Amino acid sequence: MGLITDRAFTELLESIKQTPEHFAPLVEELWWIMNSGRFSTTIRKKLLRFNGGLFADPSALDLDETEVDPIVKTTIGQK
Repeated sequence: MGLITDRAFTELLESIKQTPEHFAPLVEELWWIMNSGRFSTTIRKKLLRFNGGLFADPSALDLDETEVDPIVKTTIGQK
């Protein structure tokens, strides 16, 4: 679709492996931007607005270090 650059989310996840407490604020900023269409400081890219209201509530769950790696592997298609 081209709404977000390849690997942008995976790279974000990889960057917080050692600091999982940063996940929620970074992802909430990204999702807020995806809902409004602006420049994201999280992934350092201008994003188009995502229609449909999927990101209208940008709330994200807090993660700990045991939860980040499985999500990274999922985003790159590993098991």
